[in-house]
This record gives sequence, structure tokens and C-alpha cells, in this order.
Amino acid sequence: MSFLFLNFIITLNANATPSHTYKWDKTPDIEVCGDIVSKEEVIESLKYWHANIGNKASFNDLRFKSQCGNPKTGIIQISRNKKSITEYGLTNIDYYYYNDKNDRTINFVKIDLSDHMVREDNITLRHELGHAFGLLHEDHGIMEAYY
Repeated sequence: MSFLFLNFIITLNANATPSHTYKWDKTPDIEVCGDIVSKEEVIESLKYWHANIGNKASFNDLRFKSQCGNPKTGIIQISRNKKSITEYGLTNIDYYYYNDKNDRTINFVKIDLSDHMVREDNITLRHELGHAFGLLHEDHGIMEAYY
């Protein structure tokens, strides 16, 4: 009986939704710059997050561009990072807050993916999109710091 209960607790923790610490004021658009990821990889990753965190993974428009400028307000921008050889991906979140420093509202997000990112199950893209939807690192699962 105790093994069954322990197994239930482990299963619950493995399927736990990561905690939110950032939020969007308005639903963002997504810009994919260049050819670092395919449309299919992006859509699959967005479906993953919609299944796991629901409307917190919403977006208005998904655009693919040959090149992009600096990200603007309300944009999640995904592009290639040719400089990094140690990171699979990096997400920079530009945010602001009103009175409570713990209530962070996202202005824009820039996701830089390296050429050696982990493509199996879109791990790197999924992880970085998790940050774009307001999630921090967790001790386990897709939002683990070192996957």
C-alpha cells in the first residue's frame, strides 16, 4: 500500500506544471527569424505548451521572416545565436513591474538558439518557449536548468 502511495506522489510531481513568475499583459505575437527552426518544430512546441499550461501559452500571430530587427513590445522573437558555443539556447526577457517587484509583466522576449541545440523532441525550443511564457527553471522536467 505504501509503495502505491509513493508511486502516486512521484507521478504527481513528474507531471506538475512549472510555476509562473512572469506574465504577459497582452497576448504576444511570435517572430521566427531565419531558418534556425522549422514551422513544424515551432508549432509542435507551441502545442506542447498549450497542452501543459493552457491559455498562458497563447499567441496571436506566428510569422516567419528571413531576418528581424530588435524585438518590439508584445513579441516573442526566435533567432539563431552564432556566437554561443556553450549554450543550446538563451532567453532574454524584457519585463517591467508596477508596485510589486514580484509581479513581473513581460514587454518582449528574445530567444537565441545555437546551431548545436538539442532537436530531439524539440527540447531546447520547448524549454526556451517555456521561459517566453513566463516559466523559470524547475528541479525536473522540461524546465530543468540543464537538460
